[in-house]
Amino acid sequence: MPIAEAMEDRPTEFELITAIGLVHFLEEKCDVIVLETGMGGRLDSTNVIKEPLASVITGIAMDHTA
Repeated sequence: MPIAEAMEDRPTEFELITAIGLVHFLEEKCDVIVLETGMGGRLDSTNVIKEPLASVITGIAMDHTA
């Protein structure tokens, strides 16, 4: 947390959780992970995955508004 707070452009909670998850998957030597994007798009923090095995695009519904 101190590193994130010291950054000029502080990461969002989603970016921090994504980074923590990716480090965990690396340490556990996972063969495959299922990773959901945030809002998607060019600036989504999950775009660090260079060569995904598969990508799925779906619509979102009102269940994400609560």
